Amino acid sequence: LQESGCPKLFINAEPGSILVGPQREFCRSFPNQREVTVRGLHFIQEDSPDEIGRALNGFIRELRPAV
Repeated sequence: LQESGCPKLFINAEPGSILVGPQREFCRSFPNQREVTVRGLHFIQEDSPDEIGRALNGFIRELRPAV
């Protein structure tokens, strides 16, 4: 991922519980990446499902041409 120019979406969680500190910073170093931050700990898809859905929707819309 560090060498790929493919678009990436990093869904960060605050306060988070697993991907924190140096691991989080490592993920932030990937090129061509958009980051969104949602509220959550371990199961962020359960803590912030609507926010994650909106982030994915926006990311996918940016990738594909308008139809």
